[in-house]
Amino acid sequence: TILASEKKQAAGQTINIGTGMQTRVIDLANEINEATNNPAKIEFVEQRKWDHIAHRQAKVDKMKNLLGFTPKTTLKEGIHITTEWFKKSVL
Repeated sequence: TILASEKKQAAGQTINIGTGMQTRVIDLANEINEATNNPAKIEFVEQRKWDHIAHRQAKVDKMKNLLGFTPKTTLKEGIHITTEWFKKSVL
């Protein structure tokens, strides 16, 4: 992010940018489909044998500590904002 480029202590660091809240992949897929008016159905496939992680949640401690940043936008709002930007800027 731009904020990370302005903070000397962030140089060379890997920093997760996110809400820090757990999000199910199905919920993310549904939000994206809704925001993009995608009529396609979500296809469920068998879990990959090497994928043993049941829950995913970004650790955002570095983001908060190094950048002093706390997100104010929900995932749903962010998806809709990004979708609208993409429609205006790219399509």
